[in-house]
Formats: sequence, C-alpha cells, structure tokens
Amino acid sequence: DSCEMPVVEVITPPDKPKKVLEVGCGDVALGVDLAADLVKMQEDTDISAELLVDEISCIDYSDIVVKTLIDKQKKEHNGSSSTLQASFHSLDARSLHYAPNTFDLVLEKGTLDAMLSDKDEGKQNCIQIVKEMARVTNIGGSILIVSHLNANESKGMNWLEDVVFSGLKAEFRERREAIKKQQAQFYSWSIHIHGGEGQLIKDEDDEEVMSYGPAVYIIKKKSIPADRAKELFSSKKKDAKNVGSENGDETELTLPPVKVEFLTYD
Repeated sequence: DSCEMPVVEVITPPDKPKKVLEVGCGDVALGVDLAADLVKMQEDTDISAELLVDEISCIDYSDIVVKTLIDKQKKEHNGSSSTLQASFHSLDARSLHYAPNTFDLVLEKGTLDAMLSDKDEGKQNCIQIVKEMARVTNIGGSILIVSHLNANESKGMNWLEDVVFSGLKAEFRERREAIKKQQAQFYSWSIHIHGGEGQLIKDEDDEEVMSYGPAVYIIKKKSIPADRAKELFSSKKKDAKNVGSENGDETELTLPPVKVEFLTYD
C-alpha cells in the first residue's frame, strides 16, 4: 500500500526581523491581530515570533483612539508572557517622523477612502499620505492598501492614477536632488492589484453593471542596480526655445515606469 507523507510547513526566519507600520489603524487595529497570529505561530512551532517581526507600530490621528487602544491592550495582556505586542502612537500620516526605509511592511485599510470624503483637501491629503508611506517603506518591502476603489473599474483606475501614482511621484521628487548627487539608493515600484472576478448587479437605473468590490493593492519597492539606474531614471528634456541647439537637450531624472499587474480570484 502506498502512503502519503504529511505536508510539513517549514518556517525560516529572515536574516533580520521585519518591522511593520499600520497607518490610520482606528479602534480595530490590524496590527493587534498580526501580533496575535505571530504569537500563536510561536506557540505552535517553538519559533520566536520576534525572529520574524520585532516591531508593529499602529498610528492614528486621534489621541482618543490611541489612548483607548493602549488601555485595552494593558487590560487584555496583563500578566502575558508575550513580548511581541503592537504599539500605538498618535501621529499625522501626512508627516511621519520616521526615517526613510524604516518599515518592511506598511498597512493601510480604509484611511485613504475616508480622507477622500473631504472634497476640498481630501485628494491632496491622500497623495501626501501615499508619499509618506512610500518614503518610510524599506527597499524590498511593500505597502499594502485595502480600498473600496477597485482599479478594475474606471473610478478605481482614476484613483490609482490621481492618488497612488501621484504620491509615488511626490516621494520621487522629494529625493531627486539626492539621487543626482548619488546620495540616495535607486529603486522602482510595482503594483499587484488583487480582487475578485466581479459580478453583474443592477444600478440605480435598474441597468446591469459589473461590480468588483474592494481591492487589495500590494505596492513593492524594488532595488535597481546602479548600472541600470541611469537608463531607467533619465530622460531628455527639450527646451522649446532651443530645439536643435546644444542647450536644447537636457537630461532630467524621472520616476521609472510603475509596473501594474491585475490578479483575480474566484
């Protein structure tokens, strides 16, 4: 008789523990669940959770929300032997005090959607938040955004271009001078858009339309070798007044193309 070998999942800790930031955590922080899952894994495998992740920082603009989360955690973890816990901080996501390339994973669920309700300043605030998330994400790390604006639909694609791409461009412009002086590392971005295949629903006019529901955007920050950087980051800038002259062609640094890939699931 043949027998099947059991499937064994091997968890290999990274060379260096990862750091996680949750932006706009609200009163139900994803970081708390992440810490709990890692501690559960530790109990099941005898692998220290802090070998995988040693920092989970959850930030929110509201002092009241942050205080509530801190008090709740103290109550629930009183006497706990676990050293891996989320930390909570009252911060403005538009101006983070963290250094560039600090976090290996930046989480955002619903904050950008909520900010867009401000018709006057919402879009610009969202661009600034994306810029700051991009800045503090480590090279090789990712930003994970959960949004009701799905890029499979025109409204979601407009949001991707107007907010996400604009935020990445703003972060690039901020460090462009350092790149020119070769004082900054070269990196590019790619975006994986995860969502369902969509379903037909009836709109307010009783017409059938395709609805895709929320989407998950995984925005990866990837290192670029120095020998490729010049080709990817440079483009010719033409001076309309001096077309054809020696001064008419000036090289400027531009954000490399962002690769976008759509992934769907049943």
